[in-house]
Amino acid sequence: MELKDVAFSFLDFPKLELDTGKLIAFFDKYKTTAATYKSTETWQIMTIEAGEWYRKVPIGLPVYDKEARQEFPDLMDLIYSLPVKLERVQIWENIIPVGAHQDTFHPALNCPWPGPKMYRLMLVDPECPTFYMSPNSEHPPEEQRIYPKFDQVDTNVFCFTNEDVFHGSAMRTPGTRKLLIQLAGHLDVEKHIEILQRSVVKYKDHVITVDQLKSMKQ
Repeated sequence: MELKDVAFSFLDFPKLELDTGKLIAFFDKYKTTAATYKSTETWQIMTIEAGEWYRKVPIGLPVYDKEARQEFPDLMDLIYSLPVKLERVQIWENIIPVGAHQDTFHPALNCPWPGPKMYRLMLVDPECPTFYMSPNSEHPPEEQRIYPKFDQVDTNVFCFTNEDVFHGSAMRTPGTRKLLIQLAGHLDVEKHIEILQRSVVKYKDHVITVDQLKSMKQ
């Protein structure tokens, strides 16, 4: 299996055991509802790190980097250890289902490397899986969705191919929460390939391939 054929893989980073209640309270204190290119209210978002360009953008959200560093130093250390020159780091929680889509507009896609390169951290994962990969857009049927099993691995970190593979998020079970880290920046491809090579071996039973998704269309 070539790395360019990987659609999703967990990544070999230590798993953080965070105080879920504290994290949710922290997020709820600073979150704001944000629009996307398809909806006026899809996500609740909190920015915890940003580059100089983002801090100067008139529509940019407030950056709570000092607060995040003070309250969750281990989380910030993990984020800074990723092979990405960070431009923006946010905590996201979707408040409606997110249809399967491709991130053709995302600033992290400036990297020409063809394999999976979008980094995420799952911070609070609801009991019922929500994030999925699919061969089809919008709202594919359940038989055309693959939900990675975050409860079966020893890491919070994953990456996926987001510009030409569809991904989405179902709505979490009522009464539960789901928080993830979304980050944008410039990928250190050499370091990323090294991490991904060992990760697809370690998490081989959880890797989702492009061919695997294509076969679901038939």
